[in-house]
Amino acid sequence: LLEFDGSNWNLHIAPKGIVVRSVASGKDGRIYIGGYEEFGYYVRDELGALHYVSLSSSLAGEEFHNDEIWRIILLGEKVYFQSFSAIFVYDGHDLHIIRPEQTIVLIMKVRQRLFVHMIGKGLCEIINDILVPVPGSEILADDEVKIAFPYGKEGIIFGSIENGLYLYEGHGFRYWKAPANHAVTLAEVNVGLPADSFYVIGTIVDGIFILDRQGNLKQHLHEANGLQNNTVLALTRDSAGNIWAGLDRGVDQLVNTTPIEYHIDQSGKLGTVFDAALFHGNLWMGTNRGLFRLPWPATNGYSGDELIEGSQGQVWDLEIIDDELIMGHTSGTYRIRGGKLEKLSDINGGFDLEKLETETGTYLIQSTYNVLTIYENTGTGWKFSHTIRGFLEPAPQIEVDHFGNIWTAHAQQGIYKIKLNSAMDSVASLKYFGKEQGFRDDRKLGLSKVEGRITISSGDIIYTYDDLKDTIIPYQNLNDQLGEYQEASQIMPAGLHRYWFIKGQKIALFKIDGNSVTKQFSTDLSQQGIFLDDTRSRIVMLNDSLHLICLEKGFALYNQAMDRGEERQTSVMLRKVVAENRGKEERLLPLKASENGQPVPFKFRNLSFTFSSYPQTRHPAYRFILEDLEPDWSQWTESTNASFTRLPPGRYSFRVKSMKRNGEAGPA
Repeated sequence: LLEFDGSNWNLHIAPKGIVVRSVASGKDGRIYIGGYEEFGYYVRDELGALHYVSLSSSLAGEEFHNDEIWRIILLGEKVYFQSFSAIFVYDGHDLHIIRPEQTIVLIMKVRQRLFVHMIGKGLCEIINDILVPVPGSEILADDEVKIAFPYGKEGIIFGSIENGLYLYEGHGFRYWKAPANHAVTLAEVNVGLPADSFYVIGTIVDGIFILDRQGNLKQHLHEANGLQNNTVLALTRDSAGNIWAGLDRGVDQLVNTTPIEYHIDQSGKLGTVFDAALFHGNLWMGTNRGLFRLPWPATNGYSGDELIEGSQGQVWDLEIIDDELIMGHTSGTYRIRGGKLEKLSDINGGFDLEKLETETGTYLIQSTYNVLTIYENTGTGWKFSHTIRGFLEPAPQIEVDHFGNIWTAHAQQGIYKIKLNSAMDSVASLKYFGKEQGFRDDRKLGLSKVEGRITISSGDIIYTYDDLKDTIIPYQNLNDQLGEYQEASQIMPAGLHRYWFIKGQKIALFKIDGNSVTKQFSTDLSQQGIFLDDTRSRIVMLNDSLHLICLEKGFALYNQAMDRGEERQTSVMLRKVVAENRGKEERLLPLKASENGQPVPFKFRNLSFTFSSYPQTRHPAYRFILEDLEPDWSQWTESTNASFTRLPPGRYSFRVKSMKRNGEAGPA
């Protein structure tokens, strides 16, 4: 039995060394298991240890010979242990046996009813622990029915290996003419899970299918887009609504409690994403491998991306300007029309593209590996015009202020303010801002506009431009209200009065309106084992609610419309408390403190606390304190154990807290 406590995996060897084939948890805290010629339950004592109680040991040998328990179902006060030849019913006190005439496949619970498929006969319902044939199910006699879902007000969908999904509404069975049924059938139905507004189907050969209640495919998860293995043997939901999948090899979790969806590129085909855009029914992604197109909305688990021919290589920038999609590439700048590339410029490294309004018209100005370039609109689309003389620097970021000044952030050091001449072909004035002009550190600065003001992020504090004194000053109002995000390295627009701040692997969405600064969402990506690219971190606003987070391996989607505010409170639980003496003899102590504390003999003065938290992350972080011994909390650590040795006599209180996904500390 493999147990996960939110931080640690613990293996419990089952009695007789059996392979555990089935598991179920009861409301009373019991953990029921079944295997070859054995079934029973574990119960946890006050010390946190699991103890096993066998139920099958009360059966005579001939009653339970060569049986293996493949599924356990809890219904009401009863527990049903199912093998292929019998169903053992435990009512909390006694066992009795249901003996079918034929081999059965799997027991299924739906709408508080129990069904089993009998090979060669069809479906039977268990009513008062008696097998009652279901009329009309004979059409499934030679198939293997494995799943059952509620449908509509009273209907039931049954899923079988050979024939897929069938609809039963109390008077016969008919093939469910759902759009996704054919694909699910080809993948071989194995397990299923009904959720709030969708069905989750695990298959033998092609991973997990998520369908809406009308049978439309909403998502398909498989090895190519993140699932560890395509053979799904078990599905369940936790108390937070997340879905867990037991696979032929490995366990995966589908997080349902966050407005962020992660789409990790395990294959390496997509690579590191640097920019993205929603344009003409497609999601376009620029990566270090090239330009990819994915039909939108995605209906196949985001796995249908297509590399655009001729785009191989580093893509830096994607911009939608006047209904044109323009790509900045290491080999030049291109327009995308009809899925094909049209080259606009041979100048290497199209970093950033901004509109420039002048008295003579509207232009585009672009930063590249070493020069600034100008594009003009010919009436049939944007066209490269010329380069600007007088500036030869790599400038990944560019902004235009309301005075018409062009601001660029140097790739390595400092910020430039540039004014062009009237012909727009050369620099009329140029000013450099570095340490002497107000920065504490002028290396690798981020450039953006916040509420129309030029804003510079440094990884230390946020700066802005003082146009009266023509200098750089700390943006004090922002710094005072941003908390730790005043140390952001990048700031990106996210809609009206909203901005993304990036600090290392932490991201936060703020609303900035006048003098008011409000954090609306934040998360620490590294706690999920997911990372932004250090060289060019970016979050892209795709539409009014959807934002794409560019990742080192793939991308994530933040849906603001699904953000329900503050994340679920993190709970910290003690898992084990051990007292040890000099001779390494150990004593387990109760997990729940008594009113007067727990007396421990002085010779057992080495204490160790093991703990975990939920909701869990891939990289949890904790801090703790043993009050009356230490004055301050410990530093944050991923360790789930705190040890204290050679404690002096006294009374102590141990407290521990975990870090939430948004990077803030939860309660102790």
